[in-house]
Amino acid sequence: MTKLPELTAQLDDAVLVARSTMLIPVIQLVLLAGVAWLLVSRLLVSRLLADHRRGEVALLRTRGMGMRQLARLGLAEGLLIVLPAAVLGPLLARPLLRLAAHAPTVRDSGLRLDAGPLAPLWIVSVVTALTCAVVLTIPTLRGANRTFVEAQAGIGRTGRLRGSGADLALLVVAGLAIWQLTRYGADGTGGGNGTSGIDPFIVSGPALALLAGGVLLLRVVPVTSRVAERAATKRRGLVTALGTRQVGRRRLRYAGPVLLLVMAMAVGVLSVTTMATWRRSQTDQADFQAAADLRVTRASASGAGAPSVLGQGGRVAALPGVTAATAVLRTDADLGNAPATLLAADAGALGRILRVQPGLRDDLRLAELAKARPAAPALTVPGKPGRLLFDLRLSRAGPVPETQRNYRPPAGYPYQVAVTVADARGLVRQVTLPGLVADGREHTLALNVADLAGPGGVPSYPLSVRGVHYSYDNNTFSGPLDLELLHVRGDGTREAAPPAGARWDVFVQPQEARPRATVKAAKGALAKIAIPAPPSWAGDVTFFDVIGGVHAMLTAGKPPSRGTAAGTNTDLQPLVPGVITEETARRADVGVGGKVTVSTVDGQQPVQVVGIAPALPSVPPGEPGVLVDLPTLTGTRLTANGTEPTSIAPGEWWASARGGSTGPAAKALADRPAWGEVAANRAELRSRLRDAPLGAALQGALVLGFGAALAFAVIAFVVNAAVTAGERAREFAVLRALGVPPRQVTGVLAIEQAYLVTIGLLGGTLLGLVVARLVVPHVVLSVQAAEPYPPAGLVVQWPVVLGMVAGVAAVLGLILPPVIQVLRRRNVGAGLRVCLL
Repeated sequence: MTKLPELTAQLDDAVLVARSTMLIPVIQLVLLAGVAWLLVSRLLVSRLLADHRRGEVALLRTRGMGMRQLARLGLAEGLLIVLPAAVLGPLLARPLLRLAAHAPTVRDSGLRLDAGPLAPLWIVSVVTALTCAVVLTIPTLRGANRTFVEAQAGIGRTGRLRGSGADLALLVVAGLAIWQLTRYGADGTGGGNGTSGIDPFIVSGPALALLAGGVLLLRVVPVTSRVAERAATKRRGLVTALGTRQVGRRRLRYAGPVLLLVMAMAVGVLSVTTMATWRRSQTDQADFQAAADLRVTRASASGAGAPSVLGQGGRVAALPGVTAATAVLRTDADLGNAPATLLAADAGALGRILRVQPGLRDDLRLAELAKARPAAPALTVPGKPGRLLFDLRLSRAGPVPETQRNYRPPAGYPYQVAVTVADARGLVRQVTLPGLVADGREHTLALNVADLAGPGGVPSYPLSVRGVHYSYDNNTFSGPLDLELLHVRGDGTREAAPPAGARWDVFVQPQEARPRATVKAAKGALAKIAIPAPPSWAGDVTFFDVIGGVHAMLTAGKPPSRGTAAGTNTDLQPLVPGVITEETARRADVGVGGKVTVSTVDGQQPVQVVGIAPALPSVPPGEPGVLVDLPTLTGTRLTANGTEPTSIAPGEWWASARGGSTGPAAKALADRPAWGEVAANRAELRSRLRDAPLGAALQGALVLGFGAALAFAVIAFVVNAAVTAGERAREFAVLRALGVPPRQVTGVLAIEQAYLVTIGLLGGTLLGLVVARLVVPHVVLSVQAAEPYPPAGLVVQWPVVLGMVAGVAAVLGLILPPVIQVLRRRNVGAGLRVCLL
């Protein structure tokens, strides 16, 4: 059975969610363009044209021109104005998109931006041009039948919608859309699966919130102007008082530019915060998936040419640029009917290597896991010897049982004895010593450390011995034996001594075997182990039942109980403390302090829950997982079973690199495949997630949106300043005739424009931050358009935001000097003559 249908469905859902997310900045851009078009064409340009045409229209009306003729004339003039835009718009689409393709995020993703066929572009351009021409004609027709007195009387009249509560209704609608967005996500399904299609109401929520916030901020303009006017009247000087008063009197005319600037700044702040949040979220996801700077696994096809468990950790730690490394055991497990993952790592070393958020690191309770680790006494060999030397004596302690006399080994038969060797990282390996003859004499057996580390392996000193083993399976039938461990040392080093309080725990595994092993007092020996004869196959225990042998383990406390009573679960492993995921806690219905059992290849592993984390690093979020301390797991199983620890041998090594630079280490592994394979490279994963097509497209749309917003705001203020200067030329002429210096006259205009720019910049920045706080964490997804983990948190890059505000203020500040120069060059007498007309 293939998983292609399931993968196809997931891909379709991801595409749908990605489209839904992309619509959010697109709708913002469309709304901003609509507001700019309405402001520039309808409120500013059309008003300026209507003022200029007032005399002409009156003259034409007195000469008998009808409304239809006037409409055709106005429409023709409007078409002449919009014709260049209609022609150049479709032609400029492709060059602008090619220019946008040079953006780093778009270029690195490999996306190819194309405007598509020209036919749809021409249709949109023509329709937009005709609409603009009609809008430009309407004010002329509306003023054709109005007298001068009626026109002047309507200047300060309140708009029909003002005071009607339309802005509050818009705020309610936007709030409902934002609420649904935060609850169901950008796709409207609540689960990121895209099964219900794109919800236009939800994806338009951020744009509606920007519009509603901008309209509400317009209520601040008259309030702040009155406050500023009262403050200015208490001071001497004409400029400030007159400027603030004019803003209060002309608040409706200034509402358009302020609204557009507020929305432009809000879109800019929203774009900057969304991009910063997206990039931070992708790096957080990469950090969580990689868990460390570098994750290395054993080579899949290395065979005997790979380092062993005792050499792999040192090999990884010796890679170029690597500062620390620790072993990790990853085991497939089952929690009921659900698959789970059991992770085991050195809790004391893992914290320095993990590259996850501090909150998630704290949830792992690494300090508690390390503190709960039982003591692991061992015979530690000092220094860095090239060989480990074992002085042993094996003696016969009794005759061979009658039932086994036919299997008595010949004289000089070499018996096999194994030892458990541990390195400085707490990793263990059970190694068989060279053959030992049961002749009652002392023999020195050597282990080559290079063989312990394996080809290319680097041992981690100091090495130590934690146990001695005699396997019935690897030796022939024999009578009882006495095995004496006299000395353990390295070549050229002093002898190893047991730590204070350590004792030998000798037992036979499996427990069903009838013989019982003991440890005897032996002067001058580290240990003397009494090995009983193997059980007879003529009795109630057959030859095939004898799987195991005699184990002598160094312990620091009371030996664990090894039950042999009927009904005892022999598959139950020793209890270890651990941290479980929230999904594990939910499925097992357990909390902190409880116990949960997972099934592994070695049997059932009970875990004492000391903490619950949302997820475990490198484990897919939402899946059951358990984290335990690897030395604790290894020590408890060795102490309880004494068996070959291959099943708990780690298969991964997590490493930290200097400065996060993993290139040299990855290259070294690529050159020597037997050393291991790179399972995760944090730097490469970060780069891949940041430059994914979905992120590049979203960031490109946000950059274009902010650029367009800034352009609209600049155009609006240029037109507004020009219209304001033209409308108030007579007013400024009167002021100059009354003796007001030209500097103060232009200062009045500067105060008005600065006041509007300040309201727009501050209000837009505040609105953008509020909408970003509500929206951005819910629209940032993974590169597969799924719910991200760790959850995205809002990132506000204050230097960028403040720099953007300063840049926009500087650009808008360049608009005022040319207008002031035009006003200064105007003739006062001509202005007064216009007033008399």
